[in-house]
Amino acid sequence: MRFIGRRLAFYVITLWAAVTINFFIPRMIPGDAKLRLQIDVGSWPVPPVFDLLARGGGVSPDEMLRTFNMGLGMLVCVPAGRVAEAQSLLEEEGERTFEVGQVAASDRSEAPVELRR
Repeated sequence: MRFIGRRLAFYVITLWAAVTINFFIPRMIPGDAKLRLQIDVGSWPVPPVFDLLARGGGVSPDEMLRTFNMGLGMLVCVPAGRVAEAQSLLEEEGERTFEVGQVAASDRSEAPVELRR
């Protein structure tokens, strides 16, 4: 991905990390910022292996989101007005993109990641 990093505001590779309480995603937001990430569950395709794990292990959907990345290999945070540009850059490099949420105001008594269904 040629120089894409310089054109994007922030990205994180989640790899094995969970969507909600992992090391990476909450760190997208500085500690003193009154912001939270709102993730829209169902806005990306979940690979079949996660359904197999959930059914085979009797794992609840909430626990799956706390334990696995559910197919989100990389998250990119960009200003709302630059979403189309970021998606275009990534897709030119062969990446599949999905708009999975947004950054919203928070009073910080809330969790740094909110899952919306």
